[in-house]
Amino acid sequence: IAAKQKGYLQKENIKKQITELETQLETAKRQLLIQTYIQDELSQSIEVTNDEISAAFTENKDYFAAKDVRKIRHILVDSKSKANSALKQIKAGADFTTVARNVSIDTGSAINGGELGWIQRGELLPEFEKEAFNIRKKGSLSDIVETNLGFHIIQLIDTTTIPERSLQDATPEIKAFIESQKKQTALARFIDDQKENKTVQINSELIER
Repeated sequence: IAAKQKGYLQKENIKKQITELETQLETAKRQLLIQTYIQDELSQSIEVTNDEISAAFTENKDYFAAKDVRKIRHILVDSKSKANSALKQIKAGADFTTVARNVSIDTGSAINGGELGWIQRGELLPEFEKEAFNIRKKGSLSDIVETNLGFHIIQLIDTTTIPERSLQDATPEIKAFIESQKKQTALARFIDDQKENKTVQINSELIER
């Protein structure tokens, strides 16, 4: 209010900035309306058949198969001597999580005592994964594992199995994925057609967000 009373709104640079902001706002409103309209129209034209769902399920059997998953924590250091020192401390009775907080260079997990949460095959570096899934007993430690990140010590916290998912169980996820893919394809085609015909000016980057 004080700035208005002092005549700041009459300054040319302020007036120019206000005009630019108002223009941007109007443009954003138009683009939002166009985006909503196009997506609603496209959604009505998209259909996912049972055959498509069944085919996708068959093609991705491994994804829906039963999985052995493990909850682990680890310590990462940059030399084998440091790894040996950490391993020696733990075997002598030191708490794994405390050692992880003190020496691990994986700061993202070190703050949580080295915990990486639940993992499954195919998510980790091969050398790390092999050792993590070779640990047999909860609470047991791996040997020192070398990867391109450094030297790891892994501890198994827990294990469980994710049960196999049937076609019926997987259908909602598969249908949503196919719908999303079809919508993206249809939207890209629509934008290309409009650009080619030049009948509508569209901010395609905004629409694709």
